[in-house]
Amino acid sequence: MANVAVIDLGTNTFHILIARLTGQEGFEVIYRERSYVYLGGQGIDCIGLESFQRGISTLKYFASLLLKYQVKDVKAIGTAALRSARNGQEFVTKAMEQTGINISIISGDQEALYIAKGISKIYTKDRPHLVMDIGGGSVEYIIGSTDVEWYGSINIGISVLYKKYMLTDPISQCDLDAMYAYLHQELLPLKQAFKRHQSYDLIGAAGTFEVLAHHQLGMMDLPLQSLDIDQIRELYAQIIPLDLSQRKALEGIPSHRGKYLVVAMALIIATLDIINLDDVYVSSYSLKEGVLFSF
Repeated sequence: MANVAVIDLGTNTFHILIARLTGQEGFEVIYRERSYVYLGGQGIDCIGLESFQRGISTLKYFASLLLKYQVKDVKAIGTAALRSARNGQEFVTKAMEQTGINISIISGDQEALYIAKGISKIYTKDRPHLVMDIGGGSVEYIIGSTDVEWYGSINIGISVLYKKYMLTDPISQCDLDAMYAYLHQELLPLKQAFKRHQSYDLIGAAGTFEVLAHHQLGMMDLPLQSLDIDQIRELYAQIIPLDLSQRKALEGIPSHRGKYLVVAMALIIATLDIINLDDVYVSSYSLKEGVLFSF
């Protein structure tokens, strides 16, 4: 079958996944790459000039990959930064003019459903679970068991939190407390969606959860792997007093993840606070795979 591609234009990273569909919703990965564009580096209200140009340059490179691998069909998906930025549509227009890539900006709800579809292929337990996908501009949550029961997209991504609360480095206790209060307020819809006295598995998709996998396991060699919740809490306690250079030097933590690590971990801990938890997993499948299964 012909090669197809998914391009995920996130707030911090752009991803390209090129695959060959194999029938029965299966696929063979031909090529994948991520590029740290930081489209929302100056905030998600407006894409800054440098980020704008960096994004277009990355898409030009991705366009060359589409030619190289003879891709016949491509779906390019814009998420939180392009949804929120007042010049998001201008970026879409420029991308089409200069690269030939047609970007579809999707809603937060559609993003959550794609993520759910991707993860459903590797998490097959018939039990209550919560999917959490941490992005730069938004965080997608999906509650399910045999089917999706609730989903939502909340604008508490790591770029948003970093700009709002990481006012000093290391973060001050005052700002940390303020961030927790804010997160628990924003997470009320999620808390209300949980059924009382029921325990859930937590499945973290990509991003920060991949960092936890590298820290605990050394690498991700399976699409779905188990994480130790006590080690998650221990790592969080460890990084709170550290500055950026110290976070970058942590063993088992990719240095480029150091900047947003505190706010990303705070998001996870705040989520753990409101869930009756059984097990924690990290999934390498997320939005890209969900879009791929929709071809």
